[in-house]
Amino acid sequence: MGKLRKKLLYELQREPEEKKLSLQARAGRLFVGFLILMLLLTFVSRAAASVITARVDATSPQKGTLKFEVSGVGTLGAKAEKYLKLHEGIRIAAVFVKEGQNVEEGELLFQYDVKDLEDILDDLEDEVVKAELNLQKERLNYKAGSEGGEEERAELTLERAKLDLKIAKETLKSAKKNIIKERIKEKKDAYEEADKAYLDALEAYDDQEDKKQKAVKEANKRLEEAKEALEELYVDQDRIDTETVLANFKAAVGNNNSKAVSEAEANIFKRYYGEAEYEKHRKEVERARKALSRANEDYWNWMAEALGEEGLSSSEYTRYRRAIEDAEDALAELTKKDNDLTAAMGNYRNAILYNKTDIEKAYGALHAMLYTEDKDKEKLIKAANKAVISAEESLEETGAEWQKLMDKAERAVLEAEEAKNKAEEQYDEIRNNTYDYSQEVKAEEMQVITAERNLEDAKIGLKAARKSDADTAQNNQLNRQLQRIDLELVEMELESKKEAAAEIKDILEEDGKVASPVTGVLVELGAVIGDRITGAERVCFALRNYGFEAKVSREEAKHLAVGDEMMVQVGDSREELAVLLENISPEDAQGKLTITGIMPKGNYSVGTPASFKVSKKSEQYRSTIPVQALRMDENNRTYVLVAVETNTILGNELTALRMDVTVLGKDHTTAAIEDGPPDNIIVSSNKNIKAGDRVRLNDND
Repeated sequence: MGKLRKKLLYELQREPEEKKLSLQARAGRLFVGFLILMLLLTFVSRAAASVITARVDATSPQKGTLKFEVSGVGTLGAKAEKYLKLHEGIRIAAVFVKEGQNVEEGELLFQYDVKDLEDILDDLEDEVVKAELNLQKERLNYKAGSEGGEEERAELTLERAKLDLKIAKETLKSAKKNIIKERIKEKKDAYEEADKAYLDALEAYDDQEDKKQKAVKEANKRLEEAKEALEELYVDQDRIDTETVLANFKAAVGNNNSKAVSEAEANIFKRYYGEAEYEKHRKEVERARKALSRANEDYWNWMAEALGEEGLSSSEYTRYRRAIEDAEDALAELTKKDNDLTAAMGNYRNAILYNKTDIEKAYGALHAMLYTEDKDKEKLIKAANKAVISAEESLEETGAEWQKLMDKAERAVLEAEEAKNKAEEQYDEIRNNTYDYSQEVKAEEMQVITAERNLEDAKIGLKAARKSDADTAQNNQLNRQLQRIDLELVEMELESKKEAAAEIKDILEEDGKVASPVTGVLVELGAVIGDRITGAERVCFALRNYGFEAKVSREEAKHLAVGDEMMVQVGDSREELAVLLENISPEDAQGKLTITGIMPKGNYSVGTPASFKVSKKSEQYRSTIPVQALRMDENNRTYVLVAVETNTILGNELTALRMDVTVLGKDHTTAAIEDGPPDNIIVSSNKNIKAGDRVRLNDND
């Protein structure tokens, strides 16, 4: 660099007479000078960039857990509540107590369904087997972290492959078992539903058939009535009845049978007036005759008295005569038609007896009085004929419409029967163990196949490792701390499943019967005969112990669970009491949730303040980063900046690239995120940076 600098200064300071060179030589010297200048400027630019580029600390996501601490102040109450743990998914077979009842410790509360308990225990035992296999696998992983040769690592890989195969087979077995349970219930429900639908369709078909028969019968009835009305109009019953009574009269007169003649005359009167009207008319005539008779009798009685005493009075005479005249007029008015009819019958009788030539005339006159031809009859016949046609069409339409409905109902029956038969066939396949589960456990079967392939690969790898170890040995140190955490988590999971299985076994040993763990008042009983426990039900006892109660926020409650241990300090006491969290109430109007616990025996006062603290560790997350690496934009979207190498005119440089992330949880120092950026997540920098800025890693200095 010093030589280049001296050369450049020499060229610039030379006297003009020393520069007597050709044009080509001058151009060459200028080009060299230009290159030297550009080189100097590059050095200057890089130095400036080094000064202004932000220096950052970066990290990569790692497995880890979050630590939470919830604390606050509550109060002591005069009563405490104890909650009984209920097992989800199990049906309640019997209940022996009622809400509000005093119960003693050990007293029977309710009974679980034994079959449900056995099914859940069976599932838990399968999960324990898989958890034990996973634990063996994690122990191998932990062992693989120690130093060893290729052969040792290959043997461990082979052992892991064998365990993977066992785990895959256990998973396949559990999947088949669970599918069998699900399909038995599913196919049974489907069959029962299809059978009910079939019976409903049959019932609907029969109901339709009854309605069809009634509708067709009603339509036939209307048609018959219309035909009868038409026939009656054609028959002209009035004429027939008239001719019948006249023929009977003629026969009675011809036989000289006075009784038959009287009956025939009476029938003629009935025909003339109508039977009911004639009876009424006859009674009115009888009353009119009696009225005339009384008027005459009153008149003659008055005449006899008047002649014997004072003589006749003209006014009284007039009154009596008028009464007689009125009675005569009334009788005459009533009997006028009777007289005309009697005269016509007399003329016809004389014509019959004496064989007069005017017998037809006498018959015609009497016939005309008894029968009047209906001039509107033709119209009535046309209307009746139209009614018959309409009734026939209605019958045909009714039959056609109902046939459509019957065809539809019949199709519904056939479809329902086909669905029922198909559902029954599938249900039979389940019961007879001939159901094809291959498609439903395809993923699990593929896991077995993959595990078998990995096992073969591990065997081949072991052979290759043995050969390799003859020439060289390699050391491979894994991250022991992370493996130990994985091992502990699997051990915890196994213990949890064993405890759950042990709980179910204990209940099964008591035939599913659950006894009260305490003595107190049963204030809430969520166990109902026939119902399955969903997790929303509660069984609560009111105790005489003092209780602890505190309010927590919604965010704090996320980190708490029933059964957590709370460290409680009462009043000014420094002593910490271990109190189990018994219940977390729903959120109130202020957005707070109430947590409760049962205080151990001691001397307390109602309303005494008490502080509490709960320390918990979360599950293990696959990706955790320092919480200060998280950033948030104006739209409240969370992201991180990642140092990414980019190619520029000045060479390869690191640039801050934005990547959005989903935060699964965080504590004061660490945040758990979904699988995201692999490495170089920017945690801090010596100046404010944003996406697109150039950065330098402190570790690269």
